[in-house]
Amino acid sequence: MMAVKQTIAFIDAADGLYTVLVKKLAEANYPLLFISNDGHKYQQLTDQIKSESPNADISITDCAEEGCWEADIIALFDNTTLEKKLLDRIRVVATQKVVIYISTINTTSPTLNKAKELQQMLPNSKLVQLFHNPVRLELLVAGASQEAIDLVSVIFENAGFTITEKVKSLRH
Repeated sequence: MMAVKQTIAFIDAADGLYTVLVKKLAEANYPLLFISNDGHKYQQLTDQIKSESPNADISITDCAEEGCWEADIIALFDNTTLEKKLLDRIRVVATQKVVIYISTINTTSPTLNKAKELQQMLPNSKLVQLFHNPVRLELLVAGASQEAIDLVSVIFENAGFTITEKVKSLRH
């Protein structure tokens, strides 16, 4: 029996750097849910992905709370504005869920500080940082929960990425 694939919700602000991540997940048949007030931007991306992968399972919603409730995993990008209002709305529905914070591999300390801030604002979530090399299909995965690190690693390996390193870090 085949396991049901995790639904991944992406909250706002995906740009060209991260489009490859989303496309590869769709190609690997992961159900994707885009959450944005700018549905037009995500409709264009959805149309593009579906033209390349007609069986892609993609939905779009403008309600962060509902979208995060439906999703198994929540993903935010380092260019997402971490508004307290948004995080307050999703805090309850993100409890015990994996929250992936995605940034490029040339991480600066503001990105690390933002991840620490995110973990403080979503204390009951399992935060995993995903560092993406935009030139290659390589990722570094870090987090406090080994189970969450392993889950995220398997998902992205199934989508064709190479995990270059898994880092178990202490909760800050």
